[in-house]
Amino acid sequence: MLVLGARVSNCANDTNELVADVKSIPSDLRPPKTVLADTGYMNGKEVRALQERGIKVLMATKAPRRRKHDFRREKPKKNEKLQARKPWIL
Repeated sequence: MLVLGARVSNCANDTNELVADVKSIPSDLRPPKTVLADTGYMNGKEVRALQERGIKVLMATKAPRRRKHDFRREKPKKNEKLQARKPWIL
């Protein structure tokens, strides 16, 4: 992954942010031919707007069942003893 532009937004999610994020790429750089985005950017209107500009959009369409940033241990199976995976995780 190569980050070409950066901007700050006060939106709680990225659903309506894809076009604005692509527009944040400095004008002295060539516009991207392809954009890679995660599921949080899923918005057909935003994708179509980029496609109309000739930009191919690659986007994850299905999130895993577990929470995105869930670092809790998985629940042990019945009669299975929970063990630390790493010495510092207790």
